[in-house]
Amino acid sequence: VVVAKGDCSYHYELVRNGKPLREKPQRITRGFRNPDGLKWCGDHKGWEIPDNFHKDSNASDGLTRICKKCSRLRYNTPKSRDAARAHRLRGKYGLTPEKYEDLWRRQGEKCAGCGTTSTGKRGWHIDHDHSCCPGSISCSHCVRGILCQGCNLALGAVNDNPNTLRNLARYIERTT
Repeated sequence: VVVAKGDCSYHYELVRNGKPLREKPQRITRGFRNPDGLKWCGDHKGWEIPDNFHKDSNASDGLTRICKKCSRLRYNTPKSRDAARAHRLRGKYGLTPEKYEDLWRRQGEKCAGCGTTSTGKRGWHIDHDHSCCPGSISCSHCVRGILCQGCNLALGAVNDNPNTLRNLARYIERTT
């Protein structure tokens, strides 16, 4: 194998030592694709069918740079999940993971509404005062507690109105 003038030292050494060079992707208008329509994964350096990539509206070809399998290996680790959780807590509720854990311990590590220790299907929900911060994003000052899915849905259904909740409680007591 002849090494062309201008090859970098890395590729020169590969060829000199008899190691195969990987096929280099050709850049075309819509991302790295070969003539068969396969897309290049920038992580494991291999060709994959386009269905093996997540959608990405910001990418020139509408697909992520790395395949789904590499994405799972890279981002589905305890460290990356903790970082994503911390980012979500800070962004939506102004809480650090430490403040969240402190709130959880102060309410006895159970739902602040009904006292259950079961999360339900969707995990624990952070409740905040919607009169202070309408919508799903909250300042850290109006966080009221951590609720199970059932209590969070119940509060949302009555628009956080305590009178409606009292009337519902009286209704249940009367009819049972």
